Amino acid sequence: MHGLINHVYYATHGLPAPIPTPEQILTSTEYLNRNPAGCTVGVGQHFVVKYGQGMSFSEADTLRFLEIYSEVPIPRVYALFEHNDKNYMVLERIQGWTLDQAWPALKIWEKSAITWRLKSIMHNLRQLRSPGGYCSIGLHSPEGLRDHIFRPWDESKPPAGPFDRESAINTMVLTYLLKKTSSTQQTVAFCRAFDEPEDHPPTFTHGDFQRNNIMLSKDGHIILIDWSEAGYDCVDQILQPTFVEHGLFMRELWKLEGLPDLM
Repeated sequence: MHGLINHVYYATHGLPAPIPTPEQILTSTEYLNRNPAGCTVGVGQHFVVKYGQGMSFSEADTLRFLEIYSEVPIPRVYALFEHNDKNYMVLERIQGWTLDQAWPALKIWEKSAITWRLKSIMHNLRQLRSPGGYCSIGLHSPEGLRDHIFRPWDESKPPAGPFDRESAINTMVLTYLLKKTSSTQQTVAFCRAFDEPEDHPPTFTHGDFQRNNIMLSKDGHIILIDWSEAGYDCVDQILQPTFVEHGLFMRELWKLEGLPDLM
């Protein structure tokens, strides 16, 4: 994976301001997200920082991969470092609104333009060839898929994969679903759904494609954020992502008129 970011990294050009210090980050009260792995905070007008003991640098690997090999609009990675047993990832802060916030006030022609722009972005994303089967992007080699379905019951162990064949993914997903249900009807339905894999090619998916992860900048550009669960999943013949991303995608279609054109 030539050109990916080392896991101690500081951008040397194009910085809008000095990189915030750990002290500035830890004292920020602008929480954008909090979970067991860590926090996401805003630091001033230029930076968003993800940090925590459980925060992985894998998202930075994905962002650098996309910067090198695609035209998908993404935030810049400004710095990666470790301090006092916590990992820190400093990202460009997009000045604007999430699509969830902006959508109600948009005119019909603006919604149509955004829809077609998203369709173009997704098409570009789907053209990226996998570096090694069904996997996520790693610093030196492909890694396991990051969605929670592919994480082992023991969270101290790495995610499952990479997978060579779709049938192996199906087995993993089916095992997960069967552990989550006590319904005989659902069990039968799940087993039928994954009975005959069709060997769809590994295709790059965002992993959490929803309105809150689509930014509309103040100058009118679309930027996709939060690539922490991205990887090469399976898609069918009309380029619809399967498994979790497909479910999230369909949920958004029902909420957000205009997005069916993305299909």
